[in-house]
Amino acid sequence: MTSETGFDRRLYDRFPTREPRPAGELEALKDAWCRPRGWQWVWAINNNFVGVYYLGAAMLFFVLAGSLALLMRTQLALPLNGFLPQETYNQLFTMHGTMMMFLFAVPAVEALGVLLLPQMLGARDLPFPPAVGLRVLVLSDWRPGLLLFAVLRPGPPTAAGSCIRR
Repeated sequence: MTSETGFDRRLYDRFPTREPRPAGELEALKDAWCRPRGWQWVWAINNNFVGVYYLGAAMLFFVLAGSLALLMRTQLALPLNGFLPQETYNQLFTMHGTMMMFLFAVPAVEALGVLLLPQMLGARDLPFPPAVGLRVLVLSDWRPGLLLFAVLRPGPPTAAGSCIRR
């Protein structure tokens, strides 16, 4: 008897199967679920690896933004300290806030979601498609951040967005 959707409930009687497994199935499963080796890590689509990549990128920017905070703290350590000019301090302040919010906090929360969501749902993996979009997403998270950190110098790039004005 079929249901209104056309599903035949007698198909449930076939599972679990007691027949021998197809030849090569175990090797194919091991290839699909093994850790990436060599350059395969670039194209890994397992949620555990993608989450770790996001977390690694977030920690990288945590350290870089922390170095900016260290420079600002050095300036504030003593009264009338001339370690940083005022405009440079303002630029460092802006860059530190930008990096901590958009290059640390957002990827860190994404990483936790990608790592924890399948476990909370009881799923084996998140259905990441092996498409160009995911590769761009994983690889492009840290590239603009490094570019942003590379243009950090006194002058127009960081002064244009400075939140603190004299």
